[in-house]
Amino acid sequence: MEALVKVVSKFYIYIIDKDHYNGVSVKTSLEKALGEEIAVKVFPNAEACQQQMNAVKEERPVVAIVEYTENKRINRETGEHMVDFIKRMSPDTAVIIFSERSNSESALQALAHGAHDFVIKDQFLHEHIISAVKKCL
Repeated sequence: MEALVKVVSKFYIYIIDKDHYNGVSVKTSLEKALGEEIAVKVFPNAEACQQQMNAVKEERPVVAIVEYTENKRINRETGEHMVDFIKRMSPDTAVIIFSERSNSESALQALAHGAHDFVIKDQFLHEHIISAVKKCL
């Protein structure tokens, strides 16, 4: 009797968040909501994500979730700069920006640069990110 083999092809989701706890928390929520077919990686800053994308060319995220911060000294490659980098490295990757500020001019600029969605970092962050990611898939 032939054994049935389930082939699972994983797709990658990258999260760039300076708040490690929040990034891991969002990762866990995404894994629960989307199941085994995803592999979520959390990066503390844009530079770490860029190093990963430069080093592992065959691994491209389907979705990149990028925190936008107003403080450029904390995470200087955010917003439109990160959208441009991801789109240059992986044009088919959907980029979701999230921010604590709903009126962030730079976050709106990131949307103009090709970000797929903008999510407010509030008590419903996980639900909104899951919804935004599902729209991208």
